Formats: sequence, C-alpha cells, structure tokens
Amino acid sequence: MRRIVGASVKVPDLTGMGYQVAKLGFYDGAAEIQYRDARNNLFTLYLRASDGKTRFDQFEQKGLRICVWQDDRISTVMAGTMSAAQMQRLASLAYLGLAA
Repeated sequence: MRRIVGASVKVPDLTGMGYQVAKLGFYDGAAEIQYRDARNNLFTLYLRASDGKTRFDQFEQKGLRICVWQDDRISTVMAGTMSAAQMQRLASLAYLGLAA
C-alpha cells in the first residue's frame, strides 16, 4: 500500500468492533479495504495520497454514512450503513489503525 498511498500504512484491525477484512482492492492511486461484520454489514475504507490539506467531515447521503478524514499524508473516505456514533467509533479505530 505504500506505493499506492505514498505513506507507510497498515490494514487496520477492526475485529474489536466485530469487523473482519473481506476484500482488498488496489487501483491506480488508491486502495480499498472492505470489512464485513457477523450480520454481513459492509464498511469500506478508501485510501489515497493526501493533497496536503487537513479535513474531517461526516455526513449521511441516501442512508449511507460517510466519513472523510484527511491529514497531510493520507486521505481516507469511509462508508457504511450505520449510525453516526458507530461511524465515529469505526472511523477512529480505522484511522488510528493505519499507523499502528
């Protein structure tokens, strides 16, 4: 993922919240990590190199909760059908897990 994202990152461990890695996808300039829980709920994490601007935003669009978290190194977009509180917990665990 270092080659794609431009930074040394790890696949976050989300088992503490019941999510297991289901699929890894690598694209030109981006990576995708899909997680599923025991009820088959999907949580997806997209990664790419940052444009250098910091940003944090969370919103809901057509039933899909989206979190954008970007620092000076990496840009992440996280998506799943869940409450704002659950997204906040998953987003924090995923973001911190990238550097763990």
